[in-house]
Amino acid sequence: MTRRIYLASLILCAATLSRADEPANHDESLQKSVEAFQARYALTTLYESAVDDHGQGKPDLWGVRNFRAVLPGILYRAGANNSYRAAYGKPQLPNNGPLPEEGLTNLCQEGFSQAYYVYGASGFKPAPTQCERNGTTNVFNYSALHPQYSDHGRKTFLTAIRDRIVSGNHEPILVHCWNGYHASGVSSAIALRQFCGLSAEEAVTYWITTATPLEEKARERSLAQIRNFKPIESLSITAKQQQMVCFQGPIAGQHAVWRLPR
Repeated sequence: MTRRIYLASLILCAATLSRADEPANHDESLQKSVEAFQARYALTTLYESAVDDHGQGKPDLWGVRNFRAVLPGILYRAGANNSYRAAYGKPQLPNNGPLPEEGLTNLCQEGFSQAYYVYGASGFKPAPTQCERNGTTNVFNYSALHPQYSDHGRKTFLTAIRDRIVSGNHEPILVHCWNGYHASGVSSAIALRQFCGLSAEEAVTYWITTATPLEEKARERSLAQIRNFKPIESLSITAKQQQMVCFQGPIAGQHAVWRLPR
């Protein structure tokens, strides 16, 4: 009898440890966060922008250009607004540069926790920024990463996105290039393939629809990066999570629709 009690205790202990090792389910908080950012930016398709090509639109996002939702509440894409700062009283900066100071400050105030600059061009400096937001200190990290070029960059980028989906930290990420058209579009297309199940050709169509004309060699390189990407099984999300963070509807043209989860 004592042996049976001992074995039963071991089984109960193992089961308790197993449950403790399971990640907490944060789907409810994810839903609330997605809905909050969706209401804030009112971006109902993959193609709409809250800030236009000259950095105009939502003043709280001054410092970026062509700001679009990729995974609403989780991942956004943009360019750095260095060329059109005069509209809000700032001097022009070289277009091929990182985010200007107001971009870093405003993204922190908006609740972003990370921005990735997809180039390592001259002038970039990693910039951890802190700001007071809703009575708490928000830490915003800015770093250079190349998800469009390297396996390491892609995995780091996609791991960070998945963490925002499955953990209790749903603070969004921005991926940006100079203008918000090409390199950030490649990174976004890869994220859509990983988390929303887009086929290679659907992701290519998305990139083409949101890009401007590009020299043929660079264009083909971008398309190959999207087509050659293979979703990483270990970074998958559940069907319910996918429904919450992915636009639902046609990919081509301006007709993708947003459906709130039922």
